[in-house]
Amino acid sequence: MEIDKQRRGERDREREREIVRGKYKENLRGHLSRGCTVKQCTRTTLVTGPISSTLYMTGCVNMRVIAIARRVVMRNCHGCKMFLFTPTQPLLLAGCDDITIAPYNTYYSSLAGHIAHAGFSLSINKWNQPLTPTSSEVPALDDSRVWHLLSPSNFNLYQIPFQTDGTTNGLVHRLPPEYEAAVKRSRDRLTEWYNTVEKAELTDLQTNQLASTIQARFHDWLECMGYSKELESLAKYRERS
Repeated sequence: MEIDKQRRGERDREREREIVRGKYKENLRGHLSRGCTVKQCTRTTLVTGPISSTLYMTGCVNMRVIAIARRVVMRNCHGCKMFLFTPTQPLLLAGCDDITIAPYNTYYSSLAGHIAHAGFSLSINKWNQPLTPTSSEVPALDDSRVWHLLSPSNFNLYQIPFQTDGTTNGLVHRLPPEYEAAVKRSRDRLTEWYNTVEKAELTDLQTNQLASTIQARFHDWLECMGYSKELESLAKYRERS
C-alpha cells in the first residue's frame, strides 16, 4: 500500500509541471494538471484537461491549443490558434503575433469532475479579453497584429477520439451566441445532407461509389490542411492504449 501511495505521489508531482515539446503531432492530455509548459512546438495540436495553475507557451509556431487553465501566458508565439476557457485574462507577452483566440470547444467524459477538483467557476470566462503589456525596451504593436478572434463561421467542436470514465456528454459551458449559432448551422447542414442521401434512395453500387468519393475528398482535404500527421499520431496513440 505504501508503494502504491508513493507511486501516486510521484505521478502527482510529475503533473505539477508538464513540459511538452515537439512538432507535427496530436497531444491529448485528458487529465487534471497543476501546470503545463509548452516549448518550441510547431504544427502541433494540444488538448488539455483543466490546468489549475498556468499554461505557459514559448517559442511555439502554428499550434492549435484547446485548454482550460487558470492562467494562460504566451511569449514569442506566432500563428497559434487558442481555444480557451480561463477565469483570468490571457497574457500575450513580447514576440507574440497573429494569435487567433476562440472559446473552448471540446469535452471528455471526466471533464466535469476534473473542473470541480481544480476549483474552477464556470461563470467566469475571460477567453476573449487578452492583455498585451509592453515595456520601454519593446515597441508596442497594434493589438490587431498581436491577436484576433476566430470568425464564428470557422468555429467547430473538436471531438476527442477516445472514452474516459465519467458522465460529461457535452460542453460544460455555454458558448457565446454567435459561436453557438455556428455550431447549430453545422449540425443543420449535416442533418440536411443525411436527409438528402436518404431521400435519393441510392442503389448499393451508388452508395459505395458515394462513400468512396467522400473518402477520397476527405483525404485530399486532410492533406491540404496538414491534418494527416495528426491522424497518424492518433493511430499510434490508439495502438499504445
